[in-house]
Amino acid sequence: MKENITKVRWLNILFLPFSVCLILYLAQTAILEYKFDETGTTAPSTGSDATVTLRNNAGAETDLHSADGLGASSGLTGDRAFDNTASSDMGGSGGRADQADLAAIDTLTSFTLQGWFKTDGSTAIGGGSGSSQAVLLHNTSGSGGSAAGFQVFGQQGDSKLAVDNGNASTSEYGDTQSWIFFAVTYDGSSTSNNVKFYKGSASSEVTLVATQTINKGQVNSDTGGLGIGNESGSNNSPFDGYLDNVRVYGSQGDNSGVLTLTQLDSIRAGDVPPTVSSTSPTNGATGVAVNTTITATFSEAMDSSAITTSTFTVSTGGSNISGTVSYNSTTKTATFTPSSNLSFPTTYTATITTGVKDAAGTAMVSNYTWSFATESVRVPSPQERTGFDRDNYLPSLSDQNDYDLAWITVIDSSANTTGSTDTPSP
Repeated sequence: MKENITKVRWLNILFLPFSVCLILYLAQTAILEYKFDETGTTAPSTGSDATVTLRNNAGAETDLHSADGLGASSGLTGDRAFDNTASSDMGGSGGRADQADLAAIDTLTSFTLQGWFKTDGSTAIGGGSGSSQAVLLHNTSGSGGSAAGFQVFGQQGDSKLAVDNGNASTSEYGDTQSWIFFAVTYDGSSTSNNVKFYKGSASSEVTLVATQTINKGQVNSDTGGLGIGNESGSNNSPFDGYLDNVRVYGSQGDNSGVLTLTQLDSIRAGDVPPTVSSTSPTNGATGVAVNTTITATFSEAMDSSAITTSTFTVSTGGSNISGTVSYNSTTKTATFTPSSNLSFPTTYTATITTGVKDAAGTAMVSNYTWSFATESVRVPSPQERTGFDRDNYLPSLSDQNDYDLAWITVIDSSANTTGSTDTPSP
């Protein structure tokens, strides 16, 4: 798991006269952030003392951290997750991570609830039986018309946000057995279209999947405490699977707790290592033109200074060929341009090393290599000359020049030329 992702970072670049570029870093700090990268029966919130306790379905303190490398970062050493896969089913009976009530997340006017989930089996988050709930994040007390607080949960085929006694839903979180980035925002300063559901993955950018309305204004204060993967103090509404990088952003006074799509995708990209999503030529390609360039497109924005001829190489016979490397930030594509044409027909291997890093400074987990073969030597066929006028275009043959005679052999055909017949002088 990457460090330094509590703050959402993005750049506003202002192009000023005389080629002066001013870069402003804007930040939004999470109130709570649980990475679950440690071991033991507790999990601290990064940068705060709001520690949750991990409990099994009997309520006993239990180490429910996953094995190393099984977190949302998919393979990074030291990356763990909250493992609630011992649950009987979605919304059945299972474990939880919880703690007492936190004033910092009560009475929020706006908030963003964000995290990653991965179901244990083929049952989606909203696929529990009957009206059972599978809780991702819970900060609610009371019920019915007296409910106070917020929660994100799955129920009856949908994923839902509840704010006090109002709720909104989407069916877009039906993925199973793969890591899904989720985020739900609420703007209590607005009365309509103020709830947004977002979704992404390790390889796909965050997108807005639903916009709904909950007209409740500032959230009422709850007394029930925070629950992750289940209700606080209860084993009856578990999410059956893994949860990771759970964060709460919010403001008690205005709408600054609502994160934008750009901010959310920055968080997503900061949570996962970069990968190569496509290449040209593709792996195993044959008949590749010798004047081609070699490209690799990444899954997220990259640090251009880390993409060089040392981290992007092309070789044949164990030796690197010379060339230059460039990076296009718009398309997230690195291009290797050979110094000269490639050789006929030859197999080349391109390599992107772990020296490349994304914009947040995280390297790829392992080198990425692919191979391709160039085309065979092309022997052009002479084109038949038609309508050729010997008198105007053929040189004089009186000098007995062998060069002239050779061209007669190639193009002299009475069917395809006009003018008098040329014959060499004796």
